[in-house]
This record gives sequence, C-alpha cells and structure tokens, in this order.
Amino acid sequence: MALGKGTIVLCVCVLTTAMAAAGENWGNGGQRPAHAISAANGAFGLVGFSERTIQGDVGLFALHGLCQESFGRVSRTCTMKEVQRSVRIPNLPDVSAWVNSEAYESVSTGRFADCAGWVGSTSTGDEGVGTVVDSLGRFERASCLEGHPVACCSAGR
Repeated sequence: MALGKGTIVLCVCVLTTAMAAAGENWGNGGQRPAHAISAANGAFGLVGFSERTIQGDVGLFALHGLCQESFGRVSRTCTMKEVQRSVRIPNLPDVSAWVNSEAYESVSTGRFADCAGWVGSTSTGDEGVGTVVDSLGRFERASCLEGHPVACCSAGR
C-alpha cells in the first residue's frame, strides 16, 4: 500500500516536533527550520513594522522579504487575524503598514482584495487598494501605489 501525501506530511511534522523537543542538530548551522519554530513556539504574532517601505503592487513575497530583512528569515507579512491575536505588542512607529487581509474582492471571480492579489491593478484599470494597520491597531484601506512599511509576524509572539 502506497502512503498518501497527507501521511508523509504528518510523519515529517511528528519527526520535526520530536527533533525540536530533543534539541537535535538540524544540519543547517544549528538553526531550526521555520516549521519547527512554529511548532515549538506557537502561533505567529506581530513583531513590528519593516524598516523600509514598499508599494502594494510588487507581490506578496516582496513584502515577506522586507520582514525578513528587518526581523529574520522566519518572519513574514502578518495577516489581519495574526495582528488581532497578538498578545505582546511591540513599540511601533506612528505609521500604517501593509497587512494581508486574506479577503476576496469578489467570490465569483476569486480575486483577492489586497491590491488585486498584490499586483496592484484591477480589471477596470484603477490602481487598487490594500489593507494597512496603524500603530494603534486600526485597519483601513490604502492605495497600492502608496509606500508603506510591512506589518511583520513571527512564531512565538
């Protein structure tokens, strides 16, 4: 009997968690992989806003890259839920930062609301809008052509 894809993933997760508990050497300079840190330390939470700003029309991975520049390789762009569930709020500058709302512009088209899937323009040609959060935790919409830092999350926060 062949193992299904889900079974293999489950085995990898169990092995990773066991290695984390035992303090095993990961073979990559002693750094735990991101999935092991998440499993060992809990959910992702807000660690701060990126040092540099970026427009919202450059793709989600570019936003992740600014988080990794500012907070290390296991950080990434926060979702709204992660910001809302953060329990240790860092000191934040008085600006608004991009967050991933994970919302759809239209269920019928399957397009994401955040800068039309982080590409910036919509089918009607306007620049699109994305979601930002300010230093007080208020969410609002902003033009994808505006430069904002990125709200960054990491495991164990």
